[in-house]
Amino acid sequence: MFLKKIVLALVAFIIFAMPWGSGVFGVISIGPLGLLALVGVLAFLAAMAFLLFGQQGLGKAPVPWDISVTLLALFVALNFASMGWADNPSRANSQSIDYAQLLVFVWLLVFLRSEKGALSILLHAYLLGAFFAIFQVVSTVGPSQLLELDARLDGLNRTANGFALTLTLAIPIALYLFQRGRPMVRWLYLSYIPAAAFLVFLSGSRTGFLLLLIVAGVAFWSILKAEEHGKVRFSRKGALFSVGAAVVLAVVVAPHLTEQFQRQAERIATVTQDETAGGRTHLWGAAIAAYRENPILGLGSGGIREAMPDYIGHDGLFVSLPITGRAVHNTYLVIAADTGTVGLLLYLAAIGVVSLRLPSFPRQERLLFVSMMGVALLAATTLDLQTRREFYFALFLPLALGAWRPQKRKAPAVRGTQHASTTMARLERAR
Repeated sequence: MFLKKIVLALVAFIIFAMPWGSGVFGVISIGPLGLLALVGVLAFLAAMAFLLFGQQGLGKAPVPWDISVTLLALFVALNFASMGWADNPSRANSQSIDYAQLLVFVWLLVFLRSEKGALSILLHAYLLGAFFAIFQVVSTVGPSQLLELDARLDGLNRTANGFALTLTLAIPIALYLFQRGRPMVRWLYLSYIPAAAFLVFLSGSRTGFLLLLIVAGVAFWSILKAEEHGKVRFSRKGALFSVGAAVVLAVVVAPHLTEQFQRQAERIATVTQDETAGGRTHLWGAAIAAYRENPILGLGSGGIREAMPDYIGHDGLFVSLPITGRAVHNTYLVIAADTGTVGLLLYLAAIGVVSLRLPSFPRQERLLFVSMMGVALLAATTLDLQTRREFYFALFLPLALGAWRPQKRKAPAVRGTQHASTTMARLERAR
């Protein structure tokens, strides 16, 4: 129906804007909402209109739902309820509204799983947005300046770590579309991978480097092991392709980027020399102290950012992190401190329900979702991602595919029925 197409188009626009436009569109205020939030509201209203006035009659269409949405909705309800015990109810209300918008986004993914081709469109939307982000950063910095860059590369109103995460999430999408795409455009998908990896490396993000290793590991596994007739076998073609790509990078690209790679490699290597992870362990310790004082229901939604200066202290804190900074740099600790053990368990349960569904998907889709969810969950250990749209896109995208059920073969049953009918006919003639 036309209304469902509108929902798909609006959600695709939101996903397209995630890599590059969230920092721009998200801050354009239209009343209490930003532009992307308004687009989400319109998509939700169109979805409700479809359910009320769809082809099955007034209000007779089944409401798309999933147990993970139920768990996430309970988490959001807990955040709103926390305004009753939060020290700053206004802050708690503001963050609860952010969570509610993200809940709507997740529900829209469930709504679209019955729409043919929706998953492909959503994947193309994010990859196209990531391509645009690369173009925007390169055109701003200048191609020649990238080779002489002596500072960490960031952009798009994000930190270097957030910038690295945004680009890395699109790498498994590019590989998946390369394997699934048409011969005319599949190499365009593949071209994204080296471009994104190069910019992630220039960001100097140690977390980004680890994310690249995860994506590379899953990518090589998907290339070296091919599935044929339901069996996974070693692919000589994939091995030759991998070796060829490595040789081209080593011979053609590496000699021109020696100094840049050395500079960024030195920073990445400091992760083994810095026992406090750039001062993050001090922040994590402060968040844990806040959680221990409020272990059941927490400080209230958004409360840890308000309370961090009371817990953190200044002793031993690295200069690389602001002394008065309120970021925790760990999504799980933020949720635990804000909503306590109850909120953390609800949040992890919602993600866990989605992950339990992965083994039922076909191999390529399973590798895609494992890569994206793995990248997001690891990045959440060093970044505050609890209200970032791309974080929820990576974690709950499997809902857009729904429960995969391979078609059962009915041929034997049909032949058996035909044989029984023939036997009965012969008996009738014999009589």
